[in-house]
Amino acid sequence: MSLPQALADILAEHLASMGLTAADAASFVFPAPGGGHWSYANFRRRMWEPATKKAGLAGVDFHDLRRTASTQLALANVDMKTAGTRLGHSAPRPTLAVLAHATTGADGAATDTGGRFAAAMQV
Repeated sequence: MSLPQALADILAEHLASMGLTAADAASFVFPAPGGGHWSYANFRRRMWEPATKKAGLAGVDFHDLRRTASTQLALANVDMKTAGTRLGHSAPRPTLAVLAHATTGADGAATDTGGRFAAAMQV
């Protein structure tokens, strides 16, 4: 999966701070204390909740980020298969049915499209 250069630079800096590079494919990017993987409960309690509180976003769930990303990808006209793959879905259905949210702007665009279609039908 490709990354924007700014994100690749942040990731490279983080890896370097841990003595790693992108070539260390078997290493965790964010290892638990003592190495290894985080359990969901420990990560949420030790990392996620303090970080969201510090950012003034207490109560924001990790899946809120996925929902926002899904909506933003849809608004950018990224096809749902690509968006779903980037979000870790094996099929586009979860992206469409669960994560993508309707927006006022998208609703307006749908109205405009419907209006153009209706006008074209009045020949």
